[in-house]
Amino acid sequence: MGRCPRWVVPASGSRPCARPAYVPAPRPDALNRSRSDHLGEFRHPHRQFLAACLVALHFFYRSFLQSLAALPCPRHEVIPERRAPRRRSSRQPGSSGCTDTALGTCAGHPYLAFLPRGHPDSLPVGTDSSATFGQGQQRTIEQPTEKLRIVGQSVIVAGTGAVGLDQRFTRIVENAHAESLFASSDHIKTGMNLSRRAIQDFVSTHVKPGHYGALVGFQMGDQPRLCEFAVSDFQPELKDEGIWYVSMGSGQPITDPFLALMRNIFWLDGLPTIQDATLAVTWALEHAIEINPGGINGPIRIAVLQRSKRRRNSLIARILEDDDLQGHKENIGSMKQMMRDYAATLQQSREAPNVPKLEPG
Repeated sequence: MGRCPRWVVPASGSRPCARPAYVPAPRPDALNRSRSDHLGEFRHPHRQFLAACLVALHFFYRSFLQSLAALPCPRHEVIPERRAPRRRSSRQPGSSGCTDTALGTCAGHPYLAFLPRGHPDSLPVGTDSSATFGQGQQRTIEQPTEKLRIVGQSVIVAGTGAVGLDQRFTRIVENAHAESLFASSDHIKTGMNLSRRAIQDFVSTHVKPGHYGALVGFQMGDQPRLCEFAVSDFQPELKDEGIWYVSMGSGQPITDPFLALMRNIFWLDGLPTIQDATLAVTWALEHAIEINPGGINGPIRIAVLQRSKRRRNSLIARILEDDDLQGHKENIGSMKQMMRDYAATLQQSREAPNVPKLEPG
């Protein structure tokens, strides 16, 4: 048994401490002793050898347990979860909706661009302003957002799909612009370079094709170029006099037939002017906003790449203000009214003439 606590008494001639110190008595229990005190009892050579063997055995046993714990155990092997086969999406390759993200923002809405007549002068690109939040394939809310990006005052970027991928592709375009990639004279190689950089970036985080597409308008030499990066495989396609307009996103099933009708009516002889192209972009977006089943909302945003007034060999990219689009909206309203009036005229011409009544004679 341990001894009772003792008081520390000061030296003779001094007063006792006002607050005596408590010194616990040592316990004979070997489990509570330090290792040095415990081994200090083994003064005999045989006992010292036995103590050393016990310490070595202790460290060996601990290392053995650690190595055993590192081995895979069959009873605790993680068996991969068996999931049901994923259903094939019903969306067309050129369309886009919310990607499989946990409360992530998606922007799969219409994007329109034209290569107008006299294309060395200008290039319009338009979008809506709605971003869709969702969980998996279930949409939750819509929020207003800006989808057009201007890089270096000379490059227009608009993407459809996951917003995170759009941010990464915009950074790729910014780096390419800083490296003077757009100063090259080969626009096809420029599109291939952007495609390769983007695909390598997306693959680094295991992003599969079909989640993002983009439109890039840029200057090559003294002419504007329009490049489409398809949602299905993100391969570049440069627009020219044969195929000179494009739409992307969830509104593509609405805007593609509308643009085909516009081309069949107004542009049988080739590319439209910049004014007609901007009007067509405005009208197509307005039409998609009015009749879409959800996910497409205003305001309409249009960026143009047009020739600078100060430097005739350079093109400047800017986003049009609402006042710039007001004239196009008024023209659209006038054309709608003309079609209503024409329909009324046709209705009057089809009315049967009044048949005279025969009076009894």
